[in-house]
Amino acid sequence: MDINEAVQAPSFGRHESFHPRYGWLKKAHDQVSKKTDVFRADDATVRFGVGKNMVRAIRFWSLAFKITKEGAKSGLMITDLGDLIFRDGTGLDPYLERPETLWILHWLLLAPPCRVPTWWLIINQISGTVVGTRDLQDTVQELVKNNPQWNSPSPASVKRDIDVFLHTYTSKRDRLTIEEYIDCPFRNMNLIGHSEDVIRFMFGPKTGLTPAVVAFACADFAARTGVQGEVSIARLAVEQGSVGNAFKMNEADLADSLKAFCSDATIMSVSRINGEPHLVFKGDIKEAAKTVLEASYVKSSKRVLMGAI
Repeated sequence: MDINEAVQAPSFGRHESFHPRYGWLKKAHDQVSKKTDVFRADDATVRFGVGKNMVRAIRFWSLAFKITKEGAKSGLMITDLGDLIFRDGTGLDPYLERPETLWILHWLLLAPPCRVPTWWLIINQISGTVVGTRDLQDTVQELVKNNPQWNSPSPASVKRDIDVFLHTYTSKRDRLTIEEYIDCPFRNMNLIGHSEDVIRFMFGPKTGLTPAVVAFACADFAARTGVQGEVSIARLAVEQGSVGNAFKMNEADLADSLKAFCSDATIMSVSRINGEPHLVFKGDIKEAAKTVLEASYVKSSKRVLMGAI
């Protein structure tokens, strides 16, 4: 995936230096559902129960995670996926009680169009498993400088982005306290380890990263990138902007997850094409992604998927 297609109109530091807090996305969903221009309302701080800077941060993160999208007259609209997850009563996981939801939201944060260029660069363009935290700023700054279509941000903006990135995903404790989880539930994903002056990308099995979540992300990637009918597992694993990069999964682990999911599914399958394993879709890929997402929240994926055909 071309970076300029994945990250359109990149901007840095729009989060007001606040990482996403527990409950913010649900608040954004509920308030925008009632009033599309709620973030511009005079009583926005009262409605959200936070200060003005945090109100702006909640707006930013709701857009970044694709829970909302830009609407008419500077208002916002709830996205289909945002409503599917956070809708009261029938939402899949409105209060983030299941670890799968964190991985789904993490994928949506990075999926095109991505509003967090620093996140995208760190996840997709920094090679290896270990990087020094002091090197992150120079590395990101250099990657931006090498892209002629991007304006170089100030070092201060990049530093704020990196600080928020680290606060989003990492903790220096061996086990999270409940206070740390409430502060930012994404730290519980065990995607990135942080010790002393280095971060480590964590490959291998992770809590909540189920075959259904992987299959949803692969179908969503295919839908967003214009795939027609089938896509190679190698592309899903290693291309910039891919599921493998986002979840830190190698090609073999990604293939195993897809095979496990497809053994009970009829809307997609893993087949060899020209000697290479491919994920093959039957029917509309966007609808397949939605069906897989719903299936990931029920005990019997097979029953739901069979009924969808």
